[in-house]
Amino acid sequence: PTSGRAWVRGREATRLSSSERQRLGYLPQAPALFPDLSLDENLSFHASMYGLPFRRRKRLDTMLDWVELGEHRRKRVSEVSGGMQRRLALAAALVHDPDVVFLDEPTAGIDPILRDRFWTHFRELAGRGVALVVTTQYVGEAGRCDEVGLLEDGRLLLRDTPEQLRREAFGGEVVELTLAQPVAAEAAQRLRDEGVVDGAIEHSDATTVRAVVDDARTA
Repeated sequence: PTSGRAWVRGREATRLSSSERQRLGYLPQAPALFPDLSLDENLSFHASMYGLPFRRRKRLDTMLDWVELGEHRRKRVSEVSGGMQRRLALAAALVHDPDVVFLDEPTAGIDPILRDRFWTHFRELAGRGVALVVTTQYVGEAGRCDEVGLLEDGRLLLRDTPEQLRREAFGGEVVELTLAQPVAAEAAQRLRDEGVVDGAIEHSDATTVRAVVDDARTA
């Protein structure tokens, strides 16, 4: 490093042993893939670099199916789209079941349905005790994290839970009501008369109303 120090699991990053590095997963912004190798060969190479034994076929198949690339496994990286390369790189970062994972915009260029699947898996990993550090430009994805840091020009401006950051941004907690029928603006304003709404009330569509309250649990 040109400046600063970092620690991973209590050890300085520059002093990690080879075995400790093998317990890390890393997805760089530009996927580190070999264009003349197939998707399967690329994933197998990454697995070997992380120390997985030769009997790893089942694990490779599972990861390729998870990123929906199983039927393309024989294609060369140079023959597939940038989005598919991104998905392969994500599989490579997780193929060895690491303890700590660094993911740089893992869902960039990924369709919303597959993006939701990936985040469901990320939450499952977190539930098993895996630590994930994720950079994202999607606010909705940041809201699925346990803790959020806001960076600008290399400086950490804010760091807190998504709930607390929402409270600071909106002056309270945001409650979204989805109704069975369209609701008139006058009816929505009656919520303020009930004494539970402290901030703005707005319609996001004909049947959805958002309101800022002090405490969503009691409101």
